[in-house]
Amino acid sequence: QAFAGFLSSGWLVALLVVGLAVYLPALWGVFVFDDYPWILNNHGLEVSSFDFWQRRPVTLLTFAANLELAGPNPAGFHVVNIALHLANGLLVYIVVGRTVPRATTTPALAALGAAIFLLHPAQAGAVSYISGRATSLMTFWLLIGQLAAMRGLEKPARRWTAISLCALVLAVGSKETALVYPAMWIAWLVLAKGLPLARSLRRATPHLVVSAVLFIGMILHPGYRTLLAEAAASGRLAVTPVGEVEQRLGMGFCFNDNKPREDSCTARRVESIAGLTRFLVAPWTISIDPG
Repeated sequence: QAFAGFLSSGWLVALLVVGLAVYLPALWGVFVFDDYPWILNNHGLEVSSFDFWQRRPVTLLTFAANLELAGPNPAGFHVVNIALHLANGLLVYIVVGRTVPRATTTPALAALGAAIFLLHPAQAGAVSYISGRATSLMTFWLLIGQLAAMRGLEKPARRWTAISLCALVLAVGSKETALVYPAMWIAWLVLAKGLPLARSLRRATPHLVVSAVLFIGMILHPGYRTLLAEAAASGRLAVTPVGEVEQRLGMGFCFNDNKPREDSCTARRVESIAGLTRFLVAPWTISIDPG
């Protein structure tokens, strides 16, 4: 009953209504950038003969379903993206509510945490960019997995671990960066639950094992091997002393459209991460036209 009241809180209703109003204009968006190779020109998206050996098969399966139900209409894709993001906002609300100490202010604190996630300008790409669904879908499965893992702490049972691990597999099938989830789970155990690091590592062992197996599988996957081969080839285009050092250390993998690379791959990545971090903490610096 307490949980039902938590879900029916006016804070949550207001949050979802505002979220819907904010992202509704995305319905008028069009296909851009990776939408063409991933969706419109991808012949492996036929539902009847879907190729599960493609990279990000879970995300691509949702694209195939969109095409099957509504055809190549971008509005249909945007409806799914918006609904998925709102669902993630609801899941974040539940995760925060089950993490903060129980009090009468819990719904308000949970709504605040979910609002930061739901309405932050950095999320616009994951919602309004159709191919950005990979990020939202990955987040959806990771949040499901997190809630199952948290439930497993309260009422130990193998089924909760199984659900969490299955969600992790689906998250990695949505977007590869989900492989970092075990580190997030360990951090939550240490920081939110106050468990010792050694005990947290033991608790996260199943997730670490599954992530390792998935990583090995990705290395053996033809699609990822092709991607790595392309990266390795582009890395050999270094024409500067720094680039040559990076190449010898195996750190020269960055794409440059087959042109000589006159900068540092490492510096380029650091600059990208710094830019994304700046958007996270100072969203008013985001440019709507980075080009």
